[in-house]
Formats: sequence, structure tokens, C-alpha cells
Amino acid sequence: MPKLKTLAPAKINLTFDILGALPDGYHEVETLLQAIDLSDMITFDIEKSSELSIEICAPGRIDFPDGRENLIHKAASLFAQHTEKSFRLSASVVKNIPIGAGLAGGSADAAGTLVALNHSFGNVVSDDELYMLAAKLGADVPFCISGGTRLGVGRGDKLLSCQSSLSFTICVVKPLEISVSTPWAYQRFDECKLPLKRPQTSRAWEAMQNGELLQAMDSFANVFEPVIFEEFKVLAEIKQALLKNGAWHVQLSGSGPALFAIVGDVEQAHFIRNKIMQLNGVGIEHRLEFHICESIKTGIVTTAQ
Repeated sequence: MPKLKTLAPAKINLTFDILGALPDGYHEVETLLQAIDLSDMITFDIEKSSELSIEICAPGRIDFPDGRENLIHKAASLFAQHTEKSFRLSASVVKNIPIGAGLAGGSADAAGTLVALNHSFGNVVSDDELYMLAAKLGADVPFCISGGTRLGVGRGDKLLSCQSSLSFTICVVKPLEISVSTPWAYQRFDECKLPLKRPQTSRAWEAMQNGELLQAMDSFANVFEPVIFEEFKVLAEIKQALLKNGAWHVQLSGSGPALFAIVGDVEQAHFIRNKIMQLNGVGIEHRLEFHICESIKTGIVTTAQ
């Protein structure tokens, strides 16, 4: 089997609303998801074998888990169990998506693993089965396979396509020293007594499909923001700095702590980046990472080397 190069894009949540509890104990959510071109690049070397073997590395990254807790490992093990196939998988990851940021970096890697394995074995798993396996790994994994613009309901894993022609530029900002546990965020949300700004997801979805970005932005919101901002006040400071320097809309992605800003174009994005990075460690005490991205209409892309 040839080596495969897989691009696994991140996502942002244009809207995120928590509607209640599901019978299985998970939260019911409604979220408008958007893929962006901030991507991990994974090189897979897959060979048929009498025993399952999984090796994962991310050269130069000491913060990247390479054991059984890694979603690449979990995805490969699930694929092997479902298809009753044994193989040797070696995955080398160029990790560009920030870890623990609310950008679905781990989910994207899991999605890329499922797609690469299915490609290697001649698409033995149907699309419906692949999405079923993805949902077992995490709520964001099905979306990471498809990408584009989608409405996620249920746990966020049931997807409806949004036929949006919009393309836009996004700045992604994350404090390096902060990460947020998603279970912790949900627990804090359940306990929260703060006023919430809820998104108008159906209006946002309709505006996106009509190509009306400014109208869509009026309906964007994330109910996690008051909870996360109360704990990490620097995020509110970063949001205000982005708005002050010309961003059209700024919002937490998922449970954070990454913030995304929608801006007019790449030139404006570079202007804002220069302004924000001047505050790095001065006006804003945390060190920041800053990415300039574009919205994309694709998900996982796998090619043979």
C-alpha cells in the first residue's frame, strides 16, 4: 500500500447552543459548523499484517499524546474492530491545529485516520458506516470528515448540509498557556446563573445559504462564552482588542479557549495580527498564537504519495 498524505482541517462553531439533556446523559446541542484551512497534515504508512500495530508520532511536539488515549489510535482500533482487519499503521503528524482549543484538532486527526484506512482497504466501509464509526469517537468527528458548512444537531454529530457559497477570512487566536476541558465546560454551564446570549441558528443558517454574511453574523453566538470568560478573563480582553482593531465579529469556538474573528480580507487580518501581537505579554499577559485562515468547503483530503 502506498503512503497516504492526509489534510485534516479544523472547525469553528459559528453558532453554539445547548438545548438540554439527552437520554444518554449527553447534552443536546445545535451548532453551525464551519471548516477552515488550518489543518494538521498526517502521513500514514499502512500495511496489512497478522496483528494490529499502531505507532503515532508528532516530531518536535512534546505535548502531543502518542499512546492509546490519542484519537488516531482510537480511530484505528475501532476501524480494525469493525472491519475485522489487522494492519500495521504508522502515523506521523505535523500538528498545526492548537491542542485543547475548541477547534476539533483531535477529532480532525481521528476523521483523517478513518478516511485513510478506508481508502487503503478499497473503501470496504460505506459512507453511512464511516459516519457511524466517527460518531462513536466524538461529536465533532463526523463533521471533520465532511467539512464545509453544516448544521450539527443531537450531540452535534447529526449533520445537515448548508449550501453556502460564502468564503471569508478568519483570525484564530489562542493563549498558549490555557486549555479547556470540554466536560468541565459543560459542568460549569449546567451550574451557570449568568445571563446567556443565545444564537439564532436557523436565521444564521438561512443567511449563510443566501450568501448574506453580515446578516448571518448578527445571529452568531456561543452560549459557552459567559462561563468560559468568567474563568478566563483574558479571553474577554482578547475579544475586545480584536473588535477594537477592526474585526467584524469575534467569538469563542466550541468550549474554547480559541477565539475566532471574522475580518474583511487577508490584508486586514495581517493588520489585526500585528496590533494584537504587539499586546502579547504586554497589554495581554498571556503569550498568544495567531493564525490567519480561510473558510473552506472541504473536509478530509487524502492523496497517495
